Amino acid sequence: MSPPVIDRSTKKKLLLIWAGVLAILSATLFGNMKAFALYRESETISLSARSAIVSNALADHSRQIMRQVDTILRGVQIHYLRLQSISDVREYITGLTIDEGTFSGIYIADQLGNISWTAGNVETRLSVADRAYFQNHRSNPDTGMIISPVVAGRATNAFNFHVSRRLNNQDGSFAGVVIATVNPKAFEDYVRNLGSNPVASIISLYGTLDHKLRFRIPVPAPSQWDQTIDSPMWTLLQQANNGHFKSTSPIDGVERNLYFTKVADYPLVTLSGFSDASLSADAFERDRWIIFGSIALISFIVFLALSASIAILRGARLASAKAELDSLYRDMERLAMTDSLTGLPGRTMFMDRLAQALALSRRDHKFVVVLFLDLDGFKLVNDRFGHDAGDQVLMAVARLWESCVRETDTLARLGGDEFAVILGGLEVSDDALPIARKLIDAVRQPVPVSDGKTYHVGVSVGISVYPRNALHIDSLLTAADNAMYASKTAGKNQYTVSAATPNAQDIDDHWLTFDESMRVGNALIDSQHRQLYDIVNGFSRAVKEGASSEQLEGRFNEILRCITLNSETEDALMREQQYPNQALHHNQHRRLIHDLERVRTRFGVGGELLAMLRIKDWLSNHIQSDQEFEKFLNGSLHNDG
Repeated sequence: MSPPVIDRSTKKKLLLIWAGVLAILSATLFGNMKAFALYRESETISLSARSAIVSNALADHSRQIMRQVDTILRGVQIHYLRLQSISDVREYITGLTIDEGTFSGIYIADQLGNISWTAGNVETRLSVADRAYFQNHRSNPDTGMIISPVVAGRATNAFNFHVSRRLNNQDGSFAGVVIATVNPKAFEDYVRNLGSNPVASIISLYGTLDHKLRFRIPVPAPSQWDQTIDSPMWTLLQQANNGHFKSTSPIDGVERNLYFTKVADYPLVTLSGFSDASLSADAFERDRWIIFGSIALISFIVFLALSASIAILRGARLASAKAELDSLYRDMERLAMTDSLTGLPGRTMFMDRLAQALALSRRDHKFVVVLFLDLDGFKLVNDRFGHDAGDQVLMAVARLWESCVRETDTLARLGGDEFAVILGGLEVSDDALPIARKLIDAVRQPVPVSDGKTYHVGVSVGISVYPRNALHIDSLLTAADNAMYASKTAGKNQYTVSAATPNAQDIDDHWLTFDESMRVGNALIDSQHRQLYDIVNGFSRAVKEGASSEQLEGRFNEILRCITLNSETEDALMREQQYPNQALHHNQHRRLIHDLERVRTRFGVGGELLAMLRIKDWLSNHIQSDQEFEKFLNGSLHNDG
């Protein structure tokens, strides 16, 4: 039988059908591959930000735990030095409230290393004479606090690390060691409470002195706790307290994107991150049903529906991730607004309220007075009696000074032993002087603290007045700071009223000046920076001249557009040159825009002043960062040549 004859019309129809199927299949495959790539990019950005936030949060938590441990150890150390009695020290420890989730045990070893008393599950017949921390304390009176590597306990075989301090007899000779056993699970529980799967792959805590693990999720093999870790992080830590890098882990051999944060006051660093491999596998598992479903249907309508679904899902995920990050930023900002030790407003809230006070002063034509207060003799208290005594003094001074100011005034702790007061709405600027005298008199006598002791401190006060001494926030604060140092030079325990007058920057139209030291060396970037300076100066003039809210909004939108354009330009150059700090640099732009969008809502009550100050501070650091990129670029071009 001869084969059927296919006429030209039928062939044409078949060709059109299969051509259409092929076109739809190609479009479907291309569309889904593009969506997959976009999803992976958005997931990378979200996980990067999340990893950095979790690393910062764990660093703060680790500092709190170490501070709690060291407070207990110092207390035991001081009690034993004073009483020379193990039984009295035992009563002291027994009376403490000890978090069993943090401590596996607290115990004392005598001068031979034998456990003489325990507040935990450690058997008293054990000895720690062979432990490195015991030998260090015995041979060196000045070792301070030692955080040992993770080891298996001799009584329970559980993996913990020890924090220890030396006990001295009254003649300074070695009496033994007080040891706290810290359970790494205290860190694990905190990380897990941050939310399910807080990072894609890993989070850990390292000692910066010995480069060994103190905590890790996932948990390493027992033999790996004592492994000295070789990592680029140790070099990066010499340059900054936080940052990011990409490296292969010697623990499990996985390459990851990693973010580190130095733990303040202690030789510890947190590390968190995720691997590209796990990200790719996760993205494929999520999207393969879209890819296979589109290929099976081979329909243009279904293709459009699936593409729309991908776009909607991606948009929802990005919106959810942004909302989550915004919530975390708000939580972090709320914590930053208040000083954790004294409960007073911190530097961020102080600047916000000063901006509000200046905005009201411009409207009502009244004075705003800033008092800078720096404690005299506080360093001596810290050096002689320890940081715990210093903290007690700061809290007591805060309570004394709260009773010296009005309810409408702001008393804030700026950091260390520096405080400040904002007195707004004054008809006569000299009305601030009686308050300054009250603040000085409040600490003229020995300051009593909660345990009944007293400490001698004083205070030097500097006073600046708006608008007499300055017209902008930063110059007003500088005037008060200089006046405070004049009080110290003149003999302390007194106040000095600034004699400064508004400088040229306050008076003329140039809030910011672009000079040669600010040049990056790239013509396009320098041009954008100079344009941003001009736009910000125009915004400053509009604020000074009392422009309407619509005019301020228009100028502010120009600032945001200029910053966005600069970010896009620099991102493109950095991607092209494979600059290793490109992601961190991008986040600097993103964080500034995020902050400026929030202060925009405060226009009319100081937000515009805060915006100007934020931009000025940001530009100083950002231009230095751009100059580092230009050095990298010149080095790359030189090497290529």
